[in-house]
Amino acid sequence: MSATLGGSLSAPTLAGSLASREAAAAGVRLRDTTGIFSATLAGLRGTLTQAGRTVATFEGPQVKVNDLRLNAAGSILSASGTADPGGRTELSLGTTGTLNGTLSATYAAQALTVRGSLGGLQGLRAAVDVQADPRTGWRGTARVTGGPQGLLSRPVQLSVSGAFDHPLVQGEAGLLGAGARIVANTEGVQVRLVDGPAASGNGVVELRPAATGPWRWSGAASLSRPELSLNVTPSGPLDDPSVLLSVRRGDWRASGSASLAGADLTVTDGERSGTLTWQDGQVAANLPGLNLARLGLEGLGGSLTAQGRVTTATQDGQVTVRVSGLRTPYALPYLGVDLDGEVSGNITLRAGRPAVQATLALPSGTLNITAAQGQDYWTGRVGGRLTREDGSLTVDVSADNGGLRGTLDAARFPLDLAGQDLRADGRVTLNGQTFEARVLARNTIDGDMAGQVRVDASGASPIWCRPCRVLWPSGQPRKATGSAPPSATWKSPT
Repeated sequence: MSATLGGSLSAPTLAGSLASREAAAAGVRLRDTTGIFSATLAGLRGTLTQAGRTVATFEGPQVKVNDLRLNAAGSILSASGTADPGGRTELSLGTTGTLNGTLSATYAAQALTVRGSLGGLQGLRAAVDVQADPRTGWRGTARVTGGPQGLLSRPVQLSVSGAFDHPLVQGEAGLLGAGARIVANTEGVQVRLVDGPAASGNGVVELRPAATGPWRWSGAASLSRPELSLNVTPSGPLDDPSVLLSVRRGDWRASGSASLAGADLTVTDGERSGTLTWQDGQVAANLPGLNLARLGLEGLGGSLTAQGRVTTATQDGQVTVRVSGLRTPYALPYLGVDLDGEVSGNITLRAGRPAVQATLALPSGTLNITAAQGQDYWTGRVGGRLTREDGSLTVDVSADNGGLRGTLDAARFPLDLAGQDLRADGRVTLNGQTFEARVLARNTIDGDMAGQVRVDASGASPIWCRPCRVLWPSGQPRKATGSAPPSATWKSPT
């Protein structure tokens, strides 16, 4: 700063200029600022500029602020409003970057009030309502919600206290089922993991302002749940952290380093290893036949192979997936077809819209599936033939903006509907928004036929076949005829 004193003894004047570069305190940095000012016994006048913009005007005891910019916690802060050291000060503080949102601050009669909301990384959001004055100090609350699903098992509840010049924030939260205890002041933020209702946790992660420059991460923490364990060691500046991490599920483990710009992870099942990488805007997977049974999921087995690459900027790419020797505890509902066998397919992304080509080779037959996401709807086709016992079901159905089209042909195919063992013969034809069904279903008890129902129907919205206890395809029926009306019960073949 430079200043020149002039004028007479009875009417002195002061004129000067100032400049600040990289000025910082408590992790808050003022953007490079220059200013000019003049003062007389009548008052002070002047302006401050940042990057050629006028951001503050002094006129007597009042200061008008317009987009005065600072940097803190990886964010750009913009202050606007009016300030009167002897009266009332009202400022609006907007933030963009790591934090985004708006806080309003009012200072009058030595009392400060701050209210507003801020958003953070991954959809986290904080609501703030605090007050302070020199006599009673700080008081108020803050609440953090949102974030990735399951991350916060309990919202962050914070209370503000402490002397006027030494605010203290304390609180607790639920993190992935573990507990988290939070302490923050002007010197930094500390998060300590403790045991919670669904996970055990230990370790401390800290965020503190460096002597010069941005706030920085440090520490290490671990979390363990019955199904997985997680270890993280963060470092680097707040807005560009890097993390050493290890995630374990069963005998599978993914470990390596990750940042906002990229990741390099090794994925292993304890016997074989593959990689997941994110570099230069591309995500690549190379998993060479990892054993699904070693994930520790009951009933799941098989060998997973996945290779491919996706460009994050354009969301274009392709991934090839194959699961050989697949075993699952699941079956297709009503059909009694076990979801075991071989699965292979390609997933292609074009501008973020997926297209899938897959083949499911099950013990009971093979299904071929194609699907693609359009601008407003999905299109695709399912085709194949399933056999069970001495029956068969042939499927040839496609989907477009007009609905489902195609046929399902059953020949003595066994069904399990509401505890009834049925044998179905016939055809269901789908034609967009309408359908036709000609089906004969026989009920068996200990292998002997106990009754049958014939359904001849067409329509445009679902109908309920009471003997079959099944909802037929789309359509309000336009006609329904046959040997068993909808109110019929099973009839003896005699």
